[in-house]
Amino acid sequence: AEIPPGVRVLVVDDEPAVRMLALVALSRAGAAVAEAADAAEAAAAVRTAVRPFDLILLDLSLPGFDGAALIPEFRRRAPG
Repeated sequence: AEIPPGVRVLVVDDEPAVRMLALVALSRAGAAVAEAADAAEAAAAVRTAVRPFDLILLDLSLPGFDGAALIPEFRRRAPG
């Protein structure tokens, strides 16, 4: 399936293979993909994004951090 042009996706996962698989699949489908290996990288990516991501694929069990704790910050940055 193709993704509409201009769709931006952030993939957050501590496993490099998972990030790479998602990046390849989403890129081939037409998405612009960014990646983050941990909570700090994810928060920085969201904070510095020129425009909000359309989709964030988030690993909820990041090492030493509950990924779900990032959701409120993501929503503050892009309430829609």
